[in-house]
Amino acid sequence: PPIQVTAPADYTVCDDASNDGVATFDLQTLVPQVLGTLNPADYIVTIHNSSADANGDTGAITLTTPFTTTTPGTQIVYIRVESATLATCFQVVAVNLVVTPLPVATFSYSAAEFCNNAANPSPVLVGVAGVFSATPAGLVIDPATGTIDLAGSTPGVYTVTNFIVGANGCVDVTATNIFAGNDASYKYTFFEDAALNVPLADPRNIAKTTIVYVKAINTLGCLVTSKIEVIINDSPVLVVKNPPEVCYPGKVDITDLNLFQGSTERLTYSFYTNEALTEKLTNPRSVGKTGTYYVKATNASGCYAVDKVQVIINKLPILVINKPKPIFDYDYVDLTSSEIIKGSKEFVKASYYHDALLSKPVSQPDKVNKAGIYYISLQNEKGCLVSAPVELNILPQPKILVPTAFTPHKETNNRLYPFLVSIQKLTSFKVFNKWGILVYQTDLATNGWDGQFKSKMQPLETFSWFAEGIDTFGGKFQTTGKTILIL
Repeated sequence: PPIQVTAPADYTVCDDASNDGVATFDLQTLVPQVLGTLNPADYIVTIHNSSADANGDTGAITLTTPFTTTTPGTQIVYIRVESATLATCFQVVAVNLVVTPLPVATFSYSAAEFCNNAANPSPVLVGVAGVFSATPAGLVIDPATGTIDLAGSTPGVYTVTNFIVGANGCVDVTATNIFAGNDASYKYTFFEDAALNVPLADPRNIAKTTIVYVKAINTLGCLVTSKIEVIINDSPVLVVKNPPEVCYPGKVDITDLNLFQGSTERLTYSFYTNEALTEKLTNPRSVGKTGTYYVKATNASGCYAVDKVQVIINKLPILVINKPKPIFDYDYVDLTSSEIIKGSKEFVKASYYHDALLSKPVSQPDKVNKAGIYYISLQNEKGCLVSAPVELNILPQPKILVPTAFTPHKETNNRLYPFLVSIQKLTSFKVFNKWGILVYQTDLATNGWDGQFKSKMQPLETFSWFAEGIDTFGGKFQTTGKTILIL
């Protein structure tokens, strides 16, 4: 059986100050994730740069030192999990190494001084927005947009600060936009505590909501302190389970919350047809086309996660019905004959039924001699079914019936007629007396013998007859018998 590995989630780190999309990763942390509940002693885990290397067990990456990506943004590595006792038994899974860029945010106003009767100014933003505030008190500013209410503000000199809301868990509190409007000569140092005793280890990479304390010293040695509020909203956890495959013309509801069990609660989901999330899926409750779709799960803080969901609508077999030729009732129709479904494709099984609901199977489909409508169903390897009716015409066997006695003198014109069953044409009807003399013949079934020979009524006796015709399918049919002429 295949090794039951666990596919690790994307391994995400924040970029460094260079913001070049390249970073280092500790790939050893992926090993317990991919093994899950498996016993590490039973498996050999290696990580490779390509799928080919992983499958060929070549070019393994050294796990004892940090691994530096070479592709900016997202780079894929491939984990090979191999049985320790059987090298040919292995599984390969891909993992995304994601380098999240640091948020870049700058803002500026059109001027440094405004009259209180001027139009309210709004900042020009580059990059992400944050939360705007001003010191000292007295400036009325919209915290979301940075727009200043000049008429409602007290005249004075203010410093406007944009507190950055963390994007994807990365905040750089050394960014210049945070200190816009300050003395350009300030040198900043950052601390974890208000007493400025505990230096902040990495002020360029803040990964949690906190308050950072800042000490600024100018060229004259003058010192001022303040604080920066860093808000890191938790990203939602999005777990996606692909919906079960369906058969055409079935539809798939990818809004079904059962597909997202294990995700963060109370998320808002939206659905798209492209990875860039620019084209919304028109009807995610009724998806009728095979493809990859994208789900965006957003929490109350506006943070979101994206994943893809695979929809598979399996095709139906192609069923072609060729109506079998009519038969006589002494013969059989073989419904299982390949000629009946000649031209059909993409199926692995054929079944035969009496009803359109496919609930009453034909017990002997290779020997059917009852006329009617039957149903043939084809099933493909995915279990998808298609069915269609087939009509069987089964005719009574050909016969030429002649009465065993007749009375030609009756007023009802009771002549001796041949009656045709499954005979398309009578070619000969002959009557002989007991001496073998031909007393009557015709090739028309509508003509009957009136009991006379050479205009003379024949006596009461037994006569022999011979009949020949062409049956419904063009075959020759012959039969004989006797009849009694009753005066």
